[in-house]
Amino acid sequence: MSFETEREIQMHVATHLLTEGSSHECHLCRRLLATPLKLQAHLIEHTFAGCGSFTCYLCSAVFTAAQGLQQHMLEHGLAARPYDCSRCSLRFFFRAELDNHSYSHLEEDAVAMSNSSVLLDGGDIASKVSILYSMYVLLCNMVKVIVTDISYWN
Repeated sequence: MSFETEREIQMHVATHLLTEGSSHECHLCRRLLATPLKLQAHLIEHTFAGCGSFTCYLCSAVFTAAQGLQQHMLEHGLAARPYDCSRCSLRFFFRAELDNHSYSHLEEDAVAMSNSSVLLDGGDIASKVSILYSMYVLLCNMVKVIVTDISYWN
């Protein structure tokens, strides 16, 4: 699927964000939300926790609700998203969105590690070292996310 204009991309993304269905979890506080759009607004609220308003960091526009800032950010264009995932090509407007997204990679890694029988079965030493190193990196990433989570509440 390809899009000719940024507006077409925004409309396509909006259809996904409005999709009802399974609940969408905020991994920062474990709250369940009905749609990806509501989850995104909730993550913006995490970003501005304790603030009385929501200010655009690109143009200083001020909003009284996360949903207003959420809609406004798209006016800056998708290229304005400064938070890149180091594991995939996704980009985000807010750090809390990236942090929440990072959990999906941690869960993928944990499943991959649990499915690995190389450590228990035969296999060469290089394979075992590689898997142990991957487990070490996974653990370090989990600690990093936990520390980031704690900073939201302090």
